[in-house]
Amino acid sequence: MSLSGQLWKMVNSTSPNAAATVGNIAYCYVLPCICAIGIVGNITNLMVLASRRLRAVSYMYLRALAVADLLCMLFVLVFVSTEYLAKNGSSINQYKLYQIYQCHLMLTLINWALGAGVYVVVALSLERYISIVFPMHFRTWNSPQRATRAIVIAFLIPAIFYVPYAITRYKGKQRFDLLQNVTIYSMDDHPIYTTFYWQIYKWTREAILRFLPIIILTVLNIQIMIAFRKRQKMFQQLTNKRKEQGTQKDDTLMYMLGGTVLMSLVCNIPAAINLLLIDETLKKRLDYQIFRAVANILEITNHASQFYVFCACSTDYRTTFLQKFPCFKTDYANRDRLRSFVRRTQSVIQKQGSVEHTTNSKVWIMFKNKFQRDSLSHHSRKFSRHMPIEQDTVDIQLASGEQSTSGEMCEADTLINTVST
Repeated sequence: MSLSGQLWKMVNSTSPNAAATVGNIAYCYVLPCICAIGIVGNITNLMVLASRRLRAVSYMYLRALAVADLLCMLFVLVFVSTEYLAKNGSSINQYKLYQIYQCHLMLTLINWALGAGVYVVVALSLERYISIVFPMHFRTWNSPQRATRAIVIAFLIPAIFYVPYAITRYKGKQRFDLLQNVTIYSMDDHPIYTTFYWQIYKWTREAILRFLPIIILTVLNIQIMIAFRKRQKMFQQLTNKRKEQGTQKDDTLMYMLGGTVLMSLVCNIPAAINLLLIDETLKKRLDYQIFRAVANILEITNHASQFYVFCACSTDYRTTFLQKFPCFKTDYANRDRLRSFVRRTQSVIQKQGSVEHTTNSKVWIMFKNKFQRDSLSHHSRKFSRHMPIEQDTVDIQLASGEQSTSGEMCEADTLINTVST
């Protein structure tokens, strides 16, 4: 069998061992690493955003987003750790408390934190939209109290929708292990999961918590980008001065929001597609298990990468970070010096090329002028032989017309002396 045939057979395999291998790699090795990076990044994010330099109302949303992302990373890490312990012979599944956590809290807390983070980004996008599109109303509309209410609502909406999920999605079951003489606690699907009313609840919840934010973020940020570009052009037409501090803050927030929204869309769309495709038959296929694992990892990566997105998008944020953590200043300064050296080198090369071009042009002009003078001199001598009566006039006019160099003056004197003799 060819290699492509072997790959096709492996991808379309229904072997539970292959699916288990994919799950172990994705959820026991890759996901914990992402969570560790995300926990460090979001703790650092909270410390940087607590700075006095970043105390504007808009940064309240970014701090709330960091809190939601940090909670998400912690919940995912606890989930992965407990599942790993339970599958590797630990006695954790012998406790009733673990069963309660599995049935009612494990996935509910993760999904709540994910939904809260998405709605905080929606609230920030709405705030930026009003700031850019309706700047006259923004000052009276924007306030810390309003931002606090928006953040509370962003955390409450997913919590309300996941209450039925926490209560009725899974049920507990137990069995007695005769070999170990202990009771093993676990969870199983609740019968209500297959009912028509549950399907209505499920799709309503996912439409509001997953699909609606994607649509809102797309529409709002397209409008924001269009209005922001128009505002920049109008500002450039009105003044040639450097941007004011308020405009620089708007730019910083725009870049941070743009990076956050881009990551949110890229990482959440595969999870939304997974929700549309999920089926009991597909669950047995290896290719679907790979796609599902990638979609879940991308969704978690979105909430783990906010700190790194902010660092990449905002110079003001990087400056505040270096003030909070001076130990990184040396590496950052070395990188800036390297960039400055590269820019200076490019500038010197460009100047040298310009000088060489100018020098070559001057040499060509001098050669061209010399050729023209020699040609004029040759024609003047030719005229002196054939038109002796007008020789004084022609030679004097040529001489008076070429008085820019000493060599030409000498040539004119010679011609005049020749005529006089």
